[in-house]
Amino acid sequence: MEGIKLMFHLLLPLCVHWIAEEMTVTVLVDVITDALCPGESTCTEAIYLNGLQQTTPRH
Repeated sequence: MEGIKLMFHLLLPLCVHWIAEEMTVTVLVDVITDALCPGESTCTEAIYLNGLQQTTPRH
């Protein structure tokens, strides 16, 4: 039972981190779209830039 508690304490912050990271990705798409194509709901350039940002390694 002690091992399960230890795993929970390790996995909970990791899950919170994953959720927060996904939230920032969707916000970045909106910000890039507003910057590149003001007044439009979609923007091809923003989609390409966001895809490029997601494929580059983060350190």
